[in-house]
Amino acid sequence: MRIHRDRLATRIAGSLLGLGFIAAGLYAIFGGPDGLDAGLRAHARGFGMTALIAGAIAVPVSWLVQRLDNIWCAPPRSGWFRAKRDDS
Repeated sequence: MRIHRDRLATRIAGSLLGLGFIAAGLYAIFGGPDGLDAGLRAHARGFGMTALIAGAIAVPVSWLVQRLDNIWCAPPRSGWFRAKRDDS
């Protein structure tokens, strides 16, 4: 495995997104008020586990994948609202 250092802004943004998922997951599992209904607490734990898994995947993927175009969405090469011209 090789850590790639090109497109640094996108890689850092992907890592920050993953860390945000981890923080939201930890808060959903361990944080919040204690007086929540048991059903709501179960939903919060389910969301927290999902967010932890997403964050745990996002951080290494941001640095280990060579082509980020396939993972994190790159802006379109031509504008969506630009009229296509027929040059023929």
